[in-house]
Amino acid sequence: MKTIPQFGDRRLAIQRALLAYVPILRHLPIFSGAFKRIESDVTSVLDVFRDIIEEHRKTFDIDNTRDYIDGYLKQIELRGGKESSFKEQQLLHTMRDFFIAGTENSSSTLRWSFLCFAHYPEIQEKVSKEVKQVIGSGVPSMSHKEAMPYTCAFIHEITRFRTLVPLAIPHVTTEDVKFKGYRIPKGTPVLPNLYAANHDPNVFEHPNEFKPERFIDDAGKFVPSNQVVPFSVGPRYCLSEQLAKMELFLFLTNVIQRFEIVPDPEKPLPSFRDSVTGMADVALPYEVSFRQR
Repeated sequence: MKTIPQFGDRRLAIQRALLAYVPILRHLPIFSGAFKRIESDVTSVLDVFRDIIEEHRKTFDIDNTRDYIDGYLKQIELRGGKESSFKEQQLLHTMRDFFIAGTENSSSTLRWSFLCFAHYPEIQEKVSKEVKQVIGSGVPSMSHKEAMPYTCAFIHEITRFRTLVPLAIPHVTTEDVKFKGYRIPKGTPVLPNLYAANHDPNVFEHPNEFKPERFIDDAGKFVPSNQVVPFSVGPRYCLSEQLAKMELFLFLTNVIQRFEIVPDPEKPLPSFRDSVTGMADVALPYEVSFRQR
């Protein structure tokens, strides 16, 4: 079994981000090493997915689609041809998109959540209390979500406060656009500033403070804001949004149900505001203890 490559340090993260936004930089010597590393990582990941697709092919039954890969292989079988968009190369890259969006987003947000709990035990206690009251010793499920306003508000606030991708994935205008007195020609790369949207003082009071309570109304109900946009905006927003939200709720409640997250007195925590800033804004490395409740 091949292993998925791990992403690197702060310098490499910044280089990756710059290459994603300005690909022509790959021709400069200072970026050539990072670009080769990216190519190697992508190749390794796609090799893993090729093996998975091949395993599916061996047991493929067009009348019994077991998962997304089988469904896609079925469409290749039914619609295959030069003019069809259903091709194995497209399947490979779609799987890669799902993998990155469905794992990195959730795992990075969970790391921020655990760091927040270690810094603010009173917030952790409120989430824990709600988990005990609603779920008890049962198995957390999405059916519990409606009865857990503070937990939902915490997740909403962590995705606002620590915007994982400060500048969204580059998009391109499909036609000439006029915006606030500026003319943006067709074919211009556009980067939505998600960080600015999530920290707009005209929308969020004291945006640089972490306050889950901002999304709870006077009746104690969770009131999400459509101004919180961690998954980008527009018709091509992140496809993994619903999956990520479910993962975050289920992972977080399962962990807090069983463990208390406490800092290691011998290893100071990094600031909740500092990060490894690249294309993604991830928490600095840290160590905490998970004490069984």
